[in-house]
Amino acid sequence: MYPFVPNGLAALQKANHRLFVATSQPTKYAIHIIAHFDLTKYFDRVYRSELTGERSDKSELVAFILEAEGVDRRTAWMIGDRSHDIVGGARNGLQTIGVRWGFGSDEELLEAGADLIVDDVAQSLVHVSAV
Repeated sequence: MYPFVPNGLAALQKANHRLFVATSQPTKYAIHIIAHFDLTKYFDRVYRSELTGERSDKSELVAFILEAEGVDRRTAWMIGDRSHDIVGGARNGLQTIGVRWGFGSDEELLEAGADLIVDDVAQSLVHVSAV
């Protein structure tokens, strides 16, 4: 757990942003990890690809979430640490933020087309709240 994540998520939530997890991990693992770090209260819902392979492409998963939740693409952001997060958001018309914490590199995120790369959640909040 990165120390700035809980406060950053709380700030995004306080600014009335709806937060969703879009993961390739099985739901039970994602939910367990989120609960272990006491982050459940920040997310509206956790979405994942199906074990059958359905929505295993991040673009398909993001499209599913947008439709299921009635999210306006013009004001939504995809925030992630890997290229598939950035590509999945961009293919759905979302603004994208690459994060320097996690597993991806600046090079990977830039090559994927990230609109912005940030060092912490507070920087994300500034840009997301400006929309």
